[in-house]
Amino acid sequence: MKIITQLKTFFYFQKIVSQHYKSYPFVLSAVILSSSISPFIFVIFPRYILDEIFGSRDLHKVITYLVLMAIAIVVTGFTTAIFQNRLHFISMKLKSKLRMEMAYKTTKIQYAWLEDADMLNLKQQVTQFLEEDIDKIIFVTPTLISYMLASLGYVYIISSLNIVILIIILTVIGVSALIQEKTEKYAYQYRKDMAPLERRIAYFIMNMPNHKYAKDIRLFDLSGWLYKKYAAQLDAALGGYKQVFNRRSHGAILISLANLLQTVSVYAWLIYKTFLGQLTVGQFTMYFSAISNFSGSITGILNSWIQITNVNQGVYDYKKYMTLENEDAMDSSVLHALPSMPCIEFKNVSFKYPNQPKFALKNIHIKIPYGEKIAIVGENGAGKTTFIKLLMRLYEPTEGEILINNINIKSYSIQDYRKLFAAVFQDYTIFSFSIKENVALQKSQEKGASDLVMDALERAGLASKISNLPKGVDTSIDTVFDDSGIQLSGGESQKLAIARAAYRNSPILVLDEPTAALDPRAEYEIYKSFHEMVGYKLAFFVSHRLSSSQLCDRILVFDKGEIIEDGNHASLLKADGLYAELYAMQAEYYTENTQGSTKI
Repeated sequence: MKIITQLKTFFYFQKIVSQHYKSYPFVLSAVILSSSISPFIFVIFPRYILDEIFGSRDLHKVITYLVLMAIAIVVTGFTTAIFQNRLHFISMKLKSKLRMEMAYKTTKIQYAWLEDADMLNLKQQVTQFLEEDIDKIIFVTPTLISYMLASLGYVYIISSLNIVILIIILTVIGVSALIQEKTEKYAYQYRKDMAPLERRIAYFIMNMPNHKYAKDIRLFDLSGWLYKKYAAQLDAALGGYKQVFNRRSHGAILISLANLLQTVSVYAWLIYKTFLGQLTVGQFTMYFSAISNFSGSITGILNSWIQITNVNQGVYDYKKYMTLENEDAMDSSVLHALPSMPCIEFKNVSFKYPNQPKFALKNIHIKIPYGEKIAIVGENGAGKTTFIKLLMRLYEPTEGEILINNINIKSYSIQDYRKLFAAVFQDYTIFSFSIKENVALQKSQEKGASDLVMDALERAGLASKISNLPKGVDTSIDTVFDDSGIQLSGGESQKLAIARAAYRNSPILVLDEPTAALDPRAEYEIYKSFHEMVGYKLAFFVSHRLSSSQLCDRILVFDKGEIIEDGNHASLLKADGLYAELYAMQAEYYTENTQGSTKI
């Protein structure tokens, strides 16, 4: 990063802190002022105290200097401690706020970015910055500025002694800075290269203790196997960290040698001048302290700046992530009102994932009138879910366009557009909140919500269980927020997700393989229940199994990213194509016996 970019990034972060905490500039100024003054107490006062002791020996003046010195130490020390503690509080709160803002931003950016490897690496780098570097930049800022201010005072004192001494010190410091900069640049580059590996390590740290995996880990005795896989990733990381440690150690040795040569030569010259009587004992002490502190201050400035430049990359990544376009930026400048009875048309739509050469969907051209019940079938990887994600604007077409009532879907507000849909996905989400909140979501506090929730639960086939619970719809799922929370079975969780879709009461309903883990009978019953709940609305039933197809008006058969068949159950069986082949393979599950029960 160029120096101008570094400074802009640095001031960008300072602006962020100031926006969140109006008191930050005052707190920062107080810490800088007290930290800048503090070292001069031990440079200036000892000179006058020692000159009195070895000179006129005026006890009154010695006591006065000692009292003033003590007062200055107490005031600056107290001020620094108070406001540094305040900085620590600001840092802690800021870290929490920025984490939350990043999490919120993640819910607003384009969905496709959440599946892009480069974007995931950027997200990991920003997460690491928020975890590790907020404290660094908060505390290194006053350190850098106080060192700079103190150095100006030391330059004034040392230059009054001998300008050559100042040049020697600056030369040694410059050499040390070059060594330090190269070392830290190497360390940062390694850390950046490590982002994918850190992401894998984080996966194990988060998921090994996750309750979601607890049964499988115990049943299959996976603890040792997972630990070995985690250890392999960790060993790879530690090997690189060792290289960084060695590089830093070698740099520290060279810097120490340079500082030793400087210290010996400068102090020998001071002692020589004192023996000649050209310096008093007090002056010797002052210059001795000033030179020592000046070297430390310049080194501190360089180290602080190197830290800031390293952390600045995290700030830069954070800024890059937080300024990503939100989904609504894709909206047209002219927005239309939503239709109440939407008809859908895909016009020559093709889609490929980022950085992928092949199309996941190719030349999809289809019209779907309102009120139809559509089954979307095909084997795994055929493009079914990609089709649904394009329909719901989770992805944008690579080619072609999608129309609702002859208007491009980009001409509708993306937030309003998605209100057309109520969906139950394969990886549906059940929150650790109350049943009412899981069904009604952000509308759970509205008047009459409880009655509407019970109606949705009734349609989903879950009302009898919930009504028998002591807290009813206010019962929590899991025990994260309520120790009396309950666990739902897999089938009950799916019904709860379906109740959420029913409550939303949108004109288009989507069931995207939420029953993939169920047996065919249970899957059929859920699809049947969902079909009855749909009524006249437009509905999509997505599955690689065919239990829902007979319930639908129309079946779209996907294969290798294309719609290869389009018709109803009877016509597709007669066509004897892929659908007929798949149905024949699964027919034993859907044959009705003479009593009307499904044979499994």
